[in-house]
This record gives sequence, C-alpha cells and structure tokens, in this order.
Amino acid sequence: MVAGRRSLVGRSAVSGLVAVVLAVGAGLLGAAPASAATPAPGGPTAVGSVPPEVQAAYDGEFLRRMVTSTHGTSGQLRAGTVHQIFTFTQDFVEGGSTADPVEAGEAWIAGVEVDGEPVGWQRTFLDDGGAVQSSGWNPDPDGAEAFLAVTAGALVEVPSDGALFTLVDGVVTPVRVPQWDAGLGPRSLAQVQADFAVSRAETAAAYACCRPSDGCAGGGIGVAGAGPATADCPSRLLPPGVLALAGVAVALVVGVGWTALRQGRSRRLDGASARWMP
Repeated sequence: MVAGRRSLVGRSAVSGLVAVVLAVGAGLLGAAPASAATPAPGGPTAVGSVPPEVQAAYDGEFLRRMVTSTHGTSGQLRAGTVHQIFTFTQDFVEGGSTADPVEAGEAWIAGVEVDGEPVGWQRTFLDDGGAVQSSGWNPDPDGAEAFLAVTAGALVEVPSDGALFTLVDGVVTPVRVPQWDAGLGPRSLAQVQADFAVSRAETAAAYACCRPSDGCAGGGIGVAGAGPATADCPSRLLPPGVLALAGVAVALVVGVGWTALRQGRSRRLDGASARWMP
C-alpha cells in the first residue's frame, strides 16, 4: 500500500499525469477504510470499442508470436475480452464536470491464457498506417487473471504505471493495482476528484519547501495551477540537543589533542635537558 499521495502537474507531461492519478490510487486504496459504502450507481460508463483488425490480432498469429517468446508453441492459446484503454481528462482531474471524466486512447489490452491457465497480458496500439503493433507482452499470470475476469469493454489507466480501473455507472473500481491494496471497494467520481484535490494541496506544500540542494525545481512557487504555496517548512538546522552534543564532542577532541601536544612537548624538553646535564 502506498504511504501517501503524489504530485499533480499538467497533462502535457506524462509523468505528471502518472503522479496525479497515483493520487487516485492512494485515495481509492489507501485513504479510506475498507468498509466504505459502495457509491450509488448512476453516471458515465467507459464502454470503448475494438476495431476488427485489433480483435483479429488477438485472435490470430499476432498474439501467438508474442506468447511463444516466453511459453513456447504448444498449448491452446486464448485471449480474453479486449479492453480499450481510457485515461482521465485533465478537466476532470482539475475538478471540472464529472459528466465526461475520461477519454479514449488508441490502445488495447487483454489477458491471455494457455490451456485454461492465465499466463500474461498483451497490449497493442495502431501505428500511423493503421497496423496493429505490440507495445508489450507481459508474462504476468496475476495481471492476466485480473484482466480475464473483467468483461467490461474498457479500462481507465494510470499511464505508465500499470494500474487500471473500470468505470461503470459513475463508479471507479480497481482491476490491477499491484502496488496498492486492491481490497478497498469502489469509489465515486466525486470521491476521486476529492483525492486529486488533496494531492494538489500536498504537492504544493512539498514544493514550497523545495530547495535547489534537494534536486527539485521551483522551490517556493507551488505547483502548476496551484498558486503560491504557504506551507510551514521544517527548519533545516539541527535540533538544539544535537548541536549541544556536537559541541561537547568537539570540545573533547580539542582538549585531548591539546593535552597530548603538551605532554609530547614536555617529554622533548625533558630529553633535551637530560642530554645537557653533566
């Protein structure tokens, strides 16, 4: 389970969108008790579509070529429901209308089994010429089992993170979230937006305390669209107790060194006097 939410930045940077939707994961799966009530149904559903050439790729030789790289050529191969992949819109992330919270992408994913056993999942996309291309065969039985169990036509993704959710009647439910506790139930779109808002506030506070020495940019200026941050930054000075102990240690070192120096000088003077005495 993640310990906290991550930052939100503009949609133009994929990593920022990844971070912000991780906030959804933290809210979905870490910020509320597992006994939270399931939101009442009613609202948008991500349905998706699968072009004939994409479905054919999952039904034919294209998929077999991918799978044989890790599982050989034997066994009965089958792909489950092919899901179009959606992402949350930037307007929704920033607290806008929940009427149209996601947008479709040109990517598809399906779980795969061999002889009835989940073995992995295949992701595809259409190139500029309309040809189906693989963007990753993953020998992941747990992920395959999760995808095979979902018959809905679309999934909503955390980009580049591997976490996916369903959106049915305005309810967001985790499907594959290996880095979080998938035991927490569904959340409404309003709850998801609240998680985004909390993430923005926490990120603004963190950036307010950012300094160049921390290796982060934009110290003290908040986050994109968040306005100036006003967080109380912790002092970088050592606590008084630690400073006092450090002072005592330095004094001891200096004192011992000075004593050793005086003793050495005294021994040299005594030796010199002994050589000159009759």
